[in-house]
Amino acid sequence: MIEKERRLSVSRGKYSEILEYAGINFKSKSSNVRIDYYYDDDYFLLYKNSTTLRVRQTGDALELQRIRRLVENGESREISKVFVTEYALPHIIDDRFLLKGCLVTNRRGFIVSEGVELDLDENLYLGDCDFEVIIKSAKAADSHSLHIMNELGLSNADNVCGKSYRFFEKLQKLKPRLYQSDNTALR
Repeated sequence: MIEKERRLSVSRGKYSEILEYAGINFKSKSSNVRIDYYYDDDYFLLYKNSTTLRVRQTGDALELQRIRRLVENGESREISKVFVTEYALPHIIDDRFLLKGCLVTNRRGFIVSEGVELDLDENLYLGDCDFEVIIKSAKAADSHSLHIMNELGLSNADNVCGKSYRFFEKLQKLKPRLYQSDNTALR
């Protein structure tokens, strides 16, 4: 069972370097393309309250998910709930939440050792492309995950915000009037 996850932002060059290294030194686990369709109301209240409402597409499967981010004792964690499996992508959820856009992730996964996994994500959204390394470990293998970070030339200083946060921050830069703080009509 994976208990700890470290997400780190890397450059395109570092991503390519780690991908090559992982292909030689670790067992390939999986590769897939995920598309996250993000929803919010006209006032972006979900985003402003650290909640993500998305439909995640992996292959032909669609899942409606709500994710709430909490910070406790300086540690961030997420509570996720899958409501239903969807068969068609909705444009509006509950007559309130509108489709705001999507983020496409090309994920390549590797098994590093017993209890340690490595995912390499290339993310495309709103004209941007970024790269992240995700190291997942069981509690007993956490020290090994730190060793792998060191081996790959990574540090906790490279920690990255979540995909939905980066998506909505980019959307804010593209359409700043959508994020008025007084919650007047956002169009």
